[in-house]
Amino acid sequence: MIMRNTLVAACLVFAVSAQATAARTPASQHSLENAPAAEASRHTPADIFADSIYDLQKFLNSKQARNPAAIKAYVMKNVRPLFDMQHMAMLAAGPYYKRMTPEQREAFVGRLEENFFKQFTRQLVNRSGKQPRIQFLKMRRNQSDKRVDVLSRVSYPNNRSQRVVLRFADTPLGWRVYDVSADGHSAALYFRQYFSRQPKRGGGPERLLQ
Repeated sequence: MIMRNTLVAACLVFAVSAQATAARTPASQHSLENAPAAEASRHTPADIFADSIYDLQKFLNSKQARNPAAIKAYVMKNVRPLFDMQHMAMLAAGPYYKRMTPEQREAFVGRLEENFFKQFTRQLVNRSGKQPRIQFLKMRRNQSDKRVDVLSRVSYPNNRSQRVVLRFADTPLGWRVYDVSADGHSAALYFRQYFSRQPKRGGGPERLLQ
C-alpha cells in the first residue's frame, strides 16, 4: 500500500491531467499550467518539474492517452529519461550493491526499472475521477550542490493532502531523479524491502537477482 501511494503521488506530480490546477511559490512566477514545453535555458530541477507536468498534461489530454500501450510508450520515452535508475538501484540494493559484479549491477538496474515503471504506468492507465491540485513548494539543496530536493504538495478533492519530494542528482546527463517519496515513504527504500522479502536461496548479492 505504501508503494502504491508513493507511485500514485509520483504520477500525479509528473502527470497530473490538464484538468488539474497548479501553482508555484512567488519566488518562481511561471505557472505550471503555462510553462513552455521546451526552453533550452531552463535546466534547474524546478524547471524539469514544471516542464514534465506541462508535457504530460498535453499528452494525457490527447486521444492517444486512451490507449494503455501509448501511455506505456510515452512513459518510457519521455518520463524514463528523467530518472537515474542506476542511482536508485544503488539505494535499493543497499550494501549488496558494492559486492555486485558489473554484470549483476546491470541486471539489477534492469529488474528495478521494469518493476518501477510497470507500476508507474499502471497508475497512469488507471487514473480516474477529479484530478488533484499540485503545488510547487520549494527547492532544497543538500550539503552538496550536486543534490537537490524539489518539494511539492498534492491536494486531493477529499481535502486530504500529501507532501511529495523528488530527489535530484546532478549527473553528466543533467539533473535526474534518483528517488521519490510521499509523506516520507521512499520508493528506493520500498524496493530494498521488497527485494529482500522475496524467497531466495543464498545470502550474497545473487539473492536480489533471482
